[in-house]
Amino acid sequence: VQNNGIDMIKKSNSAGIRSNFDWDSMESDGTLDWNNHNMKNIAEELKRQGLSLLPVMSGPSLDYCSAWNEMPKTKNQLEGWRKYIRYSAEILKEYGVTEYEIWNEPNLASFNLNEDGGDVYAELFRCSAEEIKAADPSAKVGGPAVTGINGYWGRDYFTDAMDTGMGNYADAVTL
Repeated sequence: VQNNGIDMIKKSNSAGIRSNFDWDSMESDGTLDWNNHNMKNIAEELKRQGLSLLPVMSGPSLDYCSAWNEMPKTKNQLEGWRKYIRYSAEILKEYGVTEYEIWNEPNLASFNLNEDGGDVYAELFRCSAEEIKAADPSAKVGGPAVTGINGYWGRDYFTDAMDTGMGNYADAVTL
């Protein structure tokens, strides 16, 4: 089924896909394992067909966080996140991935359980950018993919993230 979908993407003249690349699918019982990740077969087929993957790095490991939508922020959570990001970037560069997006819609409670502010996101972004660049210095890192940039909830979140350092590490802004 996946290959048929990728065949359709290729026929549509699209360059590739943007998809969640969840930490929880990569780590179990403290072990990072690409072989069990739900995106492995898709990444392989995209590469085979000459299509790109824009991974949205998200979905925290339940080894570190209490829910799939809890944004990592404690020292322990960020250490685990860094390991996941570096491990993933080392693998994904072999699949031709050169661009990354960090988290999805962090200004919404649906993707940010504790409704952490842009300052928390900026720290997560900094950690992510450092690890991705360590694995592949030419990679580009973007975020925060806020929803409602024209409304106060998106604009304020974006401003808070930028004011607390995200702009020092971002190669792109995703809205």
